[in-house]
Amino acid sequence: MNKKYLLTIFFIINTSFAYAKSAIYYVDIDFILNNSKPGLKIIKDLENNKKKNDSELKKLKEGVKSKNDEINKSKNLISDNEMKSKIEELRKQIKIYEKKQAEYANEFNKKQNKLFADLMIKINDILKVYMEKNSIEILLNKKIILMAKTDLNLTDEILDIVNKEID
Repeated sequence: MNKKYLLTIFFIINTSFAYAKSAIYYVDIDFILNNSKPGLKIIKDLENNKKKNDSELKKLKEGVKSKNDEINKSKNLISDNEMKSKIEELRKQIKIYEKKQAEYANEFNKKQNKLFADLMIKINDILKVYMEKNSIEILLNKKIILMAKTDLNLTDEILDIVNKEID
């Protein structure tokens, strides 16, 4: 009697574990942000903006360099007052260049953060719907996982959905 009882309990526990589906999955959010169509669009836009800013900074830098070269060439030919005024002018140009450089870097970082934060909000909405639809209890970011089976990785599925639903 005792053997039948133990065998029955063992059988019930074993089958319940066999039919239990994992409710914990993971996605690589960084991969989705950097390789989805909207993510690639953001990256391209940021790169174009950076190239434009770099071009403007290059012009300012060349102006500073030419002013410096002009001062060095005329160092022995002009009076001290003229030299001081030219050096002061050069310092102003350098300050303008440094200010623009900091301004562009700050604008770039703000724009990058805002665009990716907006994209992340949209991706989170997609993840919520996906989790409800597929009865997923926990969805982890791949960054925090030490090891996991690859069949628990939903990155490709989520990437496809992001590419379809976000323009």
